[in-house]
Amino acid sequence: MTPREDQALPENNFGKAPRLVRGVDIRSLPIGPEEAFVLSCVDGMTSQEDIASATGFDSDAVARVIRRLTELGAIEFEPMESVRVVPSERMPGNSSGAYRIRPTLEPSVAPSVHPTSIAPDSVEARRRALARKLGHSSAPPARFTTKSDAPESSLNFRAQEIKRQEQLATQARQQQLDRYLALANEAAAQHDLVSAVNSLRIACALAPEDASLARKLAGMQQRAAEENWEEYAERANYEVFEGRLAEAARSYEFAALGHPTWRFFERAAFCFLNSGGDLKRAGELAKRAVALSPDNPKCRLTLAQIYIAAKLKQSALAELERALALDPKQESIKETIRSVKRGEL
Repeated sequence: MTPREDQALPENNFGKAPRLVRGVDIRSLPIGPEEAFVLSCVDGMTSQEDIASATGFDSDAVARVIRRLTELGAIEFEPMESVRVVPSERMPGNSSGAYRIRPTLEPSVAPSVHPTSIAPDSVEARRRALARKLGHSSAPPARFTTKSDAPESSLNFRAQEIKRQEQLATQARQQQLDRYLALANEAAAQHDLVSAVNSLRIACALAPEDASLARKLAGMQQRAAEENWEEYAERANYEVFEGRLAEAARSYEFAALGHPTWRFFERAAFCFLNSGGDLKRAGELAKRAVALSPDNPKCRLTLAQIYIAAKLKQSALAELERALALDPKQESIKETIRSVKRGEL
């Protein structure tokens, strides 16, 4: 069936620009660096395709982030120029009656007279105007005069376009970085150290090679932990009660950072281990607990369990023997030793 003139495309988000929902508090959104980076490019005028070009992300990743931000109520969609389908010429050699479909812009952009009645200079002027309308920094490339010119001109144009997109992505990242640094400074000035840490964490994700920024984040984390360790400890206890061990591990770690005690380090290590977290990080925390309380069998037992999970049999047996020496009546330790020796753990 031949499409009718001015038949609208099916309703979807293609050709629409996402925009921020009025009144949304960006700092309260539960989003990561990638989502924040995409969100910085949302202005109600830039399409998903152009956001992908500006950020350097592939279109599928941008679409995923856009869906996530929409679900969070952070953005909505604003229609851009309408895209319509008009019948074009019959495809050469096609006997099936199929037509090629080509999108056209609104009448204010499309020519109002037939192209054959326009002088060459006027056509070129329209081409340049259309290029500016679509956001290109220069007009479309001129027609090739010879076959030998075509490959070289095409490659040059592609190289220039790639360079332009890289520059746009770099500028967008720098704008994001400046924005989150400003938010961190503002939060620190208001003594909201937790918000300052969160903003600096995003900034570090945008510039992972910046060592000075990493040091600034570490310093801010230390300040926040020292002032809020009791709150972190209470939060960790509540998260354990609800079974959210991965979150409890982070809360106990922050509590230990601000108030170093064997209990906070041991609980952080235990929660990392039992939530399927990073065993290397869990081992480091358990060793800190042992260093603070070397005669505490609980600390050594937790470290031994981490060694067992990491398949480090000899290290596990050594810690289990030390724990048993500290608590000889503990039958569970004896049974764990026997299971490790039999290769059951």
